Amino acid sequence: MKKTLMTFGLMLISVVMLTGCSSNERTLSCVLEEDGMKITVDSTFRNDELRTIKMISEVSFGDETIEEEDYAFIEMMFAAACDEFDFEGVECSTDITASSATVTVEVNVARASDEAVDALNFPDDLTYDEIRADLVGDGFVCR
Repeated sequence: MKKTLMTFGLMLISVVMLTGCSSNERTLSCVLEEDGMKITVDSTFRNDELRTIKMISEVSFGDETIEEEDYAFIEMMFAAACDEFDFEGVECSTDITASSATVTVEVNVARASDEAVDALNFPDDLTYDEIRADLVGDGFVCR
């Protein structure tokens, strides 16, 4: 009897663990690099529905460094880029160093307005496979 209860208990724990771990959450990470620019797109999906997307665009200045007088202009230019993403459910940040400049845009699709989705020009109704195919078609390498 004790052995039967132990076996039943282990089976029950296994079922609970498998059920809890099967939320069908997937991530997609794609990168495009060319001419000193690197664009990374990280997306999460739940049940094949897009949940979040994070786009990181980094421009490397190579061997050159930003002169102090140019720094303010570049800061202003990248801040203006973030102004384009001033929507509910969208966060934008910039990071400028002497050798590179980065803009990061994070979108919570559930919280983002239709206006944000339109402005960001990404189709929130596509599946994991469709978005992956689109990015690969645009030259991204996905893993």
